[in-house]
Amino acid sequence: MMLKNKITSNLSELKLHGMVSALKQQFSNDNYEDKGFLQRLDELVVEQLNVTSNARTARMMKQAAIRFPAASIGDIDYSLMPSLKPAVVKELAELEWLKNHRHIIITGPTGTGKTSLASAFGNAVISSGIPAIHCRFKTLILNLAAADTDKRAATFRRRVEKAPLLIIDDWGTAPLSVTERHSLFELIEKRDQNSSLLITSQFAIVEWHDAFGDATVADSTLDRIVHSAHKIVLKGESIRKLLGLRGSTK
Repeated sequence: MMLKNKITSNLSELKLHGMVSALKQQFSNDNYEDKGFLQRLDELVVEQLNVTSNARTARMMKQAAIRFPAASIGDIDYSLMPSLKPAVVKELAELEWLKNHRHIIITGPTGTGKTSLASAFGNAVISSGIPAIHCRFKTLILNLAAADTDKRAATFRRRVEKAPLLIIDDWGTAPLSVTERHSLFELIEKRDQNSSLLITSQFAIVEWHDAFGDATVADSTLDRIVHSAHKIVLKGESIRKLLGLRGSTK
């Protein structure tokens, strides 16, 4: 008994809590007496790997700030999103676009499920062990513009520069200042061909150009995004409206 306590204590001190839990289970189950040392050790290691992986995923989820952390590709209700093709979602869920540093652009009217769909893809990416960051376009622009003079904004800029997946929610068409458009261009240029973007917008892609107020900067920025992106256009009624109609018929 003393040796068992010593082992579990040492494992706890090493913060190998998965192994501690699995070892206690082995101690309490007589069936493990018939298993060999390596088999029992393997089960301890597997449990520790699971605990470590789950903790890492939880940490990445917190850092990512996904808008809808419970959104799942498997839970998509295609009856509420009739323009969304299951085959397209299935292909994108394999994450080859991420491995190839390509992008996804989701456009459509307000309420058609853009952010929910982006969240589902973001959660799938994090579940595969790859970090992501989710932020609104306005928040991104404000922080990038302030990064040279504000420490917190500078930290934010470093994070979005390095994230393998950056989700930019609600890309707008409001005019950008000189500082804002050049800061956005610099971010896109730094991320070009070494990471991915997932952008949602209620505006069609052709409407994004004018916000820059500079054709050269607009072309340089958008060319790095649009021509390497899978495009999803959501159409139809607001999901909130459809859910309200469903509820009224019950």
